[in-house]
Formats: sequence, structure tokens, C-alpha cells
Amino acid sequence: MVYHGSTNNHTPLIPTNRSQVALWTYGDLYRNGQLVNDSAMVHVMMSRTRGKDFKLECYNCVQNPVEELQLQIVPPEGQPKFDAPGGVLFVNWQNPSTRRRQRADR
Repeated sequence: MVYHGSTNNHTPLIPTNRSQVALWTYGDLYRNGQLVNDSAMVHVMMSRTRGKDFKLECYNCVQNPVEELQLQIVPPEGQPKFDAPGGVLFVNWQNPSTRRRQRADR
């Protein structure tokens, strides 16, 4: 899927990129066991828009290999920003990999 940037799909403020997985949902956000928000917007995508210093490295990133798993948690519109840099929680894993685990019943 190609979206963001110049595609007219979602915001043009984010680089145009290619993603293998992208989803938006709502979730409960807890901090130290206490509910912070019960309608936080959660965005997950696999793409690559950032360099080794985690800064955006391109505006048209469509040719980049998919090497990042990004998780963004944003407060709902009209609610206060989260107590985090920029008011948004952003986690980025570069070059994530998976391993198949043996099932416990085998």
C-alpha cells in the first residue's frame, strides 16, 4: 500500500511511503497500572521513513525496503496531549524480525 505524502490518502505532512501493514484502532492506555485514556488512537505500520538517527530521511520513501515497525499512540481530538515528548507516544523498531516458537503442547 502506498499512502501519505502526495497520494491524497491521509495527511500530506508524512512522507509518501509503502507499507506492508497499516492499521488504526482505539485502545486503552495505562501508565503504571492507572488508566490514562480509554479512547487513545493507535496506529501501527510497517514501512521505512527514518534513518539511523530516527529522523525522517526522505519525503518520497516508496522505494525504501520495508524495515521498520512503527507504533504511534495519539490522544483523541480535543483531549490533552500525553505526558510525553510532543504529546504523542512513538515507538520505532528498525529491522524487526520474528521467530517461530515451539508450541508448549508439542
